[in-house]
Amino acid sequence: MPRSWKFCNAMIPFFLLVYLSPVMTANTQSTAGLETGPAVSPPSGASRPTQDGDAAPTSGGDRPLDLAGVLRLALTHHPALRAQDHLVDALDAQRRQADVRPNPEIELEMGEFSGTGERRAFVGAETSLRLSQRLELGGKRDKRSRLARRTAELAEWDRRQIRYDLIRQVVADYYAVLAAQARLQQLTEDHQLAQRLEEVVAARVDAGKVSPVELLKARVPLATSRLSLEQARLALAAARRQLARHWQDEPADCARVTGDLETVSAPPSLTELTPRLAAHPALARWAAEQDLQAAELDVARAGRIPDLTISGGVQRFEETDDFSFVAAVSLPIPLFDRNRGAIEAVVHRQAQVRQQRRQAWRDLRAALAGASNRLEEAYEEVRAYRDDILHLAGQAFAAAREGYQAGKFSYLDVLDAQRTLLDARLQYLDALDRYHQAATAVEGLVGGNMPGRPEYSYTGNTLPVEGQQSE
Repeated sequence: MPRSWKFCNAMIPFFLLVYLSPVMTANTQSTAGLETGPAVSPPSGASRPTQDGDAAPTSGGDRPLDLAGVLRLALTHHPALRAQDHLVDALDAQRRQADVRPNPEIELEMGEFSGTGERRAFVGAETSLRLSQRLELGGKRDKRSRLARRTAELAEWDRRQIRYDLIRQVVADYYAVLAAQARLQQLTEDHQLAQRLEEVVAARVDAGKVSPVELLKARVPLATSRLSLEQARLALAAARRQLARHWQDEPADCARVTGDLETVSAPPSLTELTPRLAAHPALARWAAEQDLQAAELDVARAGRIPDLTISGGVQRFEETDDFSFVAAVSLPIPLFDRNRGAIEAVVHRQAQVRQQRRQAWRDLRAALAGASNRLEEAYEEVRAYRDDILHLAGQAFAAAREGYQAGKFSYLDVLDAQRTLLDARLQYLDALDRYHQAATAVEGLVGGNMPGRPEYSYTGNTLPVEGQQSE
């Protein structure tokens, strides 16, 4: 074997041992950090659920679900939230990668061989073994790592936005099911009332006190109430499927939900609610977006500074059997590319972010004003039905039924009073539904609960505990 190859075989392990061992140690530590290192802390400082939720349950079970149970199912199994969790983890891995130094390069060069005369075979060959390392100047690695952290933090704000939207939609669908259940119960009672009234008319027909035509009239509202009852069952099934879609891939009829639909409280004023908008992710995320743009600007400015590459090694001359050391330094000349375009692009994106933040604030204020107005209107409507309308309609129907049995009123009077009472009860339930939908919209904007509503957290990342919500 030529002496040059012996020389190479002897020197390569030495260079690998001396220069690559720190790189292998750093890679080992990085791998350990991937397995045990902490992820990017969420803005709230709380830990997020650990359930992966890839296999969602097929139903909510046979037992009734309260609001905490519904939220727990949705937050555990909703694919959009789980997907964002994986994105946050991926960006945290990229943050760790951004903190890694460039790898060194090893180079083996052989020249002046296999020629003619004195350069035949390896007689006059020259063999060089070099190791080079690129040194990042201008703090590129620190700025690149800071940019990766800002990107991961922004993804965490996006994850919180998804959680906000999910909780708001789940709570709205929960109250829709609760209202549908109340409508079904009310229509069931109205159907039973129509049956009893039909029995009263039938008894008076049999006694010869009224015409059989009135019995036919009594059977019309009975058939109508039967149809309304069936429609209410279908509407309830649809509302339950809408709720179950938050944790099921193929929504089925979920279990009955429990809760208090009739508890309402005077809503806070718009002046009290507006300052709480500052914590909403749709607004708060723009501060993180500005930090991200600032980090991008630092990286772009650092790109103007060229990196320095140093190299060194040994060289062997086969002809004289001599050795010598070689060293080199290379530095690009920033003559044509000074990264000006990238810097200008980041400056324009910073201006864009400032305008988007202003627009987000306007949109949130407009949404809060609309939801607050709907909440106040629904609250006043509920109070009117509860304090006056339902009481008067009930009295009118009771008086008309008693007068009909005594022969003082006609059946048309009873039918009109019955229809008025039925409409008042259903409109009262509609007002309650509108109240809770508007309250849910307000809560989703200010990140907190309205008085008298079940407690659940928008800002935290812990899962709700079933049976421990306040009613």
